[in-house]
Amino acid sequence: MSMYSQPTQPITVYPVGREQWPFGAIPAVAGGVLAIVGALISWVSLTVEPLRAGRRGAKLTFNGVDLADGKVVVVAAVVAVAAAVVAWFIHHRETGIVLGIVAAVAGLVITVLPVIDAISPSRSLAAVGRQVAASSNISAQRAEAALRVLSARGGVMVSPQFGLFLAILGGLLALTGGIAVAARSASFPRGSRRS
Repeated sequence: MSMYSQPTQPITVYPVGREQWPFGAIPAVAGGVLAIVGALISWVSLTVEPLRAGRRGAKLTFNGVDLADGKVVVVAAVVAVAAAVVAWFIHHRETGIVLGIVAAVAGLVITVLPVIDAISPSRSLAAVGRQVAASSNISAQRAEAALRVLSARGGVMVSPQFGLFLAILGGLLALTGGIAVAARSASFPRGSRRS
């Protein structure tokens, strides 16, 4: 007897009411979009003071996608948006729970990386050093070392920019939206689908 000829269990279908839609998907999508926008605009600026009197200092601004953390944030934001959109259209309890968890984890990644960059200037300095090395003919280790020496002397300041905070806000929205989708889906009886 083939596995296709075995009887299957009926799936309980519930009528769709307004309270059954995964409205948590809306903040998850909005958060993912905000995080992508935040990564596309200025993320961190580096101000280098002049080493000699009479010379001008330099200010470099890096977008999130110029740095590795910004690229990870964009990927996580796309995952959060995709999970939320699929959760909106797929009305299966277990699938909704999994998609909500995926969106929440993506939101957590989106939130944590910019927070670390905002509170740890040395981490941002290292990322900027790698970026400077990629656009010049010096090694990443030498660029990072030079920036650390300048920073220790007070010659370099790393400042978070608006895009970093926008990404944090987007991550928090995606995280709460993912949790809401998973919680709402978990409230349905096991094995159920909404029609």
